[in-house]
Amino acid sequence: MWKSIFSTSYHSLVRVCSFFGVLPSVALAVMLGFSSSGDGLILQTSGNFDLSLAEQVDSLRKYADLVTHSEGKEKADYERLFFKYFPDTFDRFDSLYGYREISIDSFAYAPLFSSDHLERVFPHLKSVNDADYYRKLVGISIGGHWEADQVGLFQHNLINKVRANLGLTCSILRGLNDQQVKSFWLFFFDMENPSAMDFSFLRNVEDKRIIRLMKEAMRIDRVKWSNE
Repeated sequence: MWKSIFSTSYHSLVRVCSFFGVLPSVALAVMLGFSSSGDGLILQTSGNFDLSLAEQVDSLRKYADLVTHSEGKEKADYERLFFKYFPDTFDRFDSLYGYREISIDSFAYAPLFSSDHLERVFPHLKSVNDADYYRKLVGISIGGHWEADQVGLFQHNLINKVRANLGLTCSILRGLNDQQVKSFWLFFFDMENPSAMDFSFLRNVEDKRIIRLMKEAMRIDRVKWSNE
């Protein structure tokens, strides 16, 4: 996997490693056929288990396929397993599904960049508890920033889900501090042309703190994109 996406240039390797959050020396060892732990680079999720990046990739691919090709109780079980292995934070999501520009004509693609999980599976997990699903949506959004492709698909799904259950979204946001709530909205509105979107449903937000932070985030994103 690493061999297929990393440049042989050491300087390019350093830049890519900053994307995946690993030391260049460790990544170089992996490229040369060694392992830092016996079975991959160990990365900590925000859940209750440790996974290597490779293990998480394999699990997401496995359960995405099983969700697609199963029915009934089995499908429900596989949906919950896919959800379990789906990332909880933006950094982890980006390491699995994102990409980074190394140079003008060179990119580093995460292992699941070309998957269809954000279209075929994640938006349609009917067997996952709504509160758990929305907590994961909010958790990934905090600290996030817009990118094309998979991140953009996640943001599109986020907006649709918030529209579908604004009350639950606000209930989760009420349990977060100001910085986290503002960060959530900064990702939510991080787009080139927000005026093209129908955000009228947000008029139903009643919590004054959430409204204030939402408006602050919207102003920041508008300034950001006006300067692009």
